[in-house]
Amino acid sequence: MVFFCVRSKVDAIVENSLATLTGEWNISFQKNRGAPAAVKMNELKSWTENADAGVKYFSGTATYTQTITADKNWFAKGSQLWI
Repeated sequence: MVFFCVRSKVDAIVENSLATLTGEWNISFQKNRGAPAAVKMNELKSWTENADAGVKYFSGTATYTQTITADKNWFAKGSQLWI
């Protein structure tokens, strides 16, 4: 999910959900740990559910990437964008 936060005059944080990230994710795995270089997943779920043993039993660092189109209004002055 992507959240839009704005501080009010009393420093209370107001969160607004802007979007839910859906679609394909690219996951790149740390080299020399038995996993493939990268996989694509249509949804995020536990690696232990993956049929590929290199992913299922992977222990190390992985990087998740997905391209989204962000509306310019998400970047209002004084706001924070959390993903």
